[in-house]
Amino acid sequence: MDVKPKNKILQWPSVEIARQICLIDFQNFLKIEPKECLNQAWAKGQRETKAPGICAMVNQFNILSMWVGTVVVQTTDPAERVKVVEKFIDIAQKLWELNNLNAVFTITSGLALASVFRLKKTWPLISDEARKDWETLQAAISSKNYSAIRTRIKNVNHQRSLILVFI
Repeated sequence: MDVKPKNKILQWPSVEIARQICLIDFQNFLKIEPKECLNQAWAKGQRETKAPGICAMVNQFNILSMWVGTVVVQTTDPAERVKVVEKFIDIAQKLWELNNLNAVFTITSGLALASVFRLKKTWPLISDEARKDWETLQAAISSKNYSAIRTRIKNVNHQRSLILVFI
């Protein structure tokens, strides 16, 4: 008998979830007008009217990172929670491979939320492979002056890839 996990995220391939996140991010990215990037329009009063595209990207970032944290924390079975954390690490790794660095930041931010990071009985149980991937992703997004991100952008084949980075 094939027992399906309670958490539906575990039923989908990580690469497919990553692709769908890329599609959502790309649709939001297309809505950003060049004028929104001038004079920090997104940081001043009336940001929703001066920079609606950038605000949509920021909102998507917040929604997705909070969703990650919520899914992890609401998983009550400890063994399944470990699988969910590993799944999100795997999704972030797939996003790195797809060059959606914005979504890598989003997923890692969700996993770094205090409510998730404090799960002292969960983090020690993740697999060595997931731990290595997590540490690599953490090092990349927290490197001095984002040097790992800048190196990634320089080394990507720009004719075949779209890189989304909003820092």
